[in-house]
Amino acid sequence: MLVSLVVQLRPHRAGTLPLTTGPAMHAIFLKCLARSNPALAQELHDQQSVKPYTVSGLQQYSPHLELLRRPKDLELSLQQLYWFRVTSLEPGLSKFLLTDFIQNLPTELDILERPFELVKVISSQEQHAWAGISSYEELLSLSLSPKTQRINNKISLYFHALTTFKSAGRSLPLPLPVQTFSSLATRWNTYSPIPLDPALFNFVEDDVSISGYDIQSELAMMEGSNKGPKLVCFRGWCEYTSFAKDSEWTQSLHLLSHFAFFSGVGYKTTQGFGQVVALDRKP
Repeated sequence: MLVSLVVQLRPHRAGTLPLTTGPAMHAIFLKCLARSNPALAQELHDQQSVKPYTVSGLQQYSPHLELLRRPKDLELSLQQLYWFRVTSLEPGLSKFLLTDFIQNLPTELDILERPFELVKVISSQEQHAWAGISSYEELLSLSLSPKTQRINNKISLYFHALTTFKSAGRSLPLPLPVQTFSSLATRWNTYSPIPLDPALFNFVEDDVSISGYDIQSELAMMEGSNKGPKLVCFRGWCEYTSFAKDSEWTQSLHLLSHFAFFSGVGYKTTQGFGQVVALDRKP
């Protein structure tokens, strides 16, 4: 089971927060998790391999997905709701999030010394565009097209949050096909009961290219100020074209593009980075 929970919050007072709140939200998530299962929280914290969850930064509601130039700070208003989301790729964790985690969330949360009250937790996409429940089997079924139907060879992703990749120990702030789809395929094959053919990695390298994009680079201030460490990232949309002769490879790319909603892409997806959605299912 794949899960995306949206946690809605309201601030107790007006003020500002730095835009890069992902590391703080990650710490809050593990702290909330530890209220009902300390061992699980510690296990997720210590895990060195591909992690089965993501955590977004704190978001202000916006009805549009267009890429806007971001302000320097996140303005907090008493009339505005804010939210963050947690996703899970592993059935046991997904079930836990939908039960014990929700039931044991505190009614008050402190985010970087700013108090918030819990409004509600949403799991249905009908109630919030960034929430939802699915499964690996359902995503696979949705990606399969009848043999008589021509498959769209273009795949578009919207990198909603700051995103970057790690290559040879350095940041690579570009949505290159190999980095993007390898990141998704690795996550899929780690947790899905229906693994993809490893030859997909070679196909992406040889037969997938970028055919359009609108991205901008940004510096993420990891500790909320210019004094802390910085991470070079990008945001925006990118279109990829598949030149596959075999339609199954292109179907796999569409599958991974929809999986991205739950898995995230790239580096530090547990700390607010790499929140991505396929443009043909955009919230």
